[in-house]
Amino acid sequence: YVGTDMKKAIEGAEAIMVVVPAFAHAKIAEKLAECIGEGQIVVLNPGRTGGALEFDKIFRAKGVREKAVIAEAQTFVFASRISGPGMVRIFRIKNAVPLSVLPSKDNESVFPIISEIMPEFTLAKNVLYTSFNNIGAVFHPGAILMNAGWIETKHGDFQFYLEGISPSVARVLEALDKERCEVTEKLGVEAMGAKEWL
Repeated sequence: YVGTDMKKAIEGAEAIMVVVPAFAHAKIAEKLAECIGEGQIVVLNPGRTGGALEFDKIFRAKGVREKAVIAEAQTFVFASRISGPGMVRIFRIKNAVPLSVLPSKDNESVFPIISEIMPEFTLAKNVLYTSFNNIGAVFHPGAILMNAGWIETKHGDFQFYLEGISPSVARVLEALDKERCEVTEKLGVEAMGAKEWL
């Protein structure tokens, strides 16, 4: 089935992969809460920063948290870009993308099911690791802010990484990344630096 009826789409599914930008997580969680089935696994691909926590909060408010298992990936498993209206170009599948279940005590029982679906996922300690190691939180906002004029001038015909990451932009991103790593260290979460991630 391909369509817009969420209840029909997820009926009988063992795992549900949510593949939307972070700003759409709350809306999807609200709709999913209306039809989630007992024991279904919700995989946020990607979770970005705090996606699993947002789903958890909404599912709790709707009284369905105990029905579902929530997991989040650190980043999107596909290296891809929009190439036109309704078109996406997938350049490649990433080799290893950390993923964790909320709560992490369920990692060992749930991960084998998820990794069978997408073997590119690797097990992370917890969702604090996946959330705070979301490298997009470093690369995207800083580079967009520093290239706002350039992006507007090119009217959307802008190659983010190829044209937007000059040596000075890279230095700012390194400073942002250093601060992120310091925060994660204070929280007791192992941080992967941007250079190491690349």
